[in-house]
Amino acid sequence: MPGWAAGAYNGPVGEAYFLEDLYQVTRKQEYRDFVLRTADILMEAAS
Repeated sequence: MPGWAAGAYNGPVGEAYFLEDLYQVTRKQEYRDFVLRTADILMEAAS
């Protein structure tokens, strides 16, 4: 389907959004850890 990849859940940021949602439901710390690690990597790349 054309355009399916142009969404908020695309790429590493999208994966982090998805895992944050999973963390909110399951409270499994490994999901939150991935989100924080991804944020750190993206912040470092942006600077």
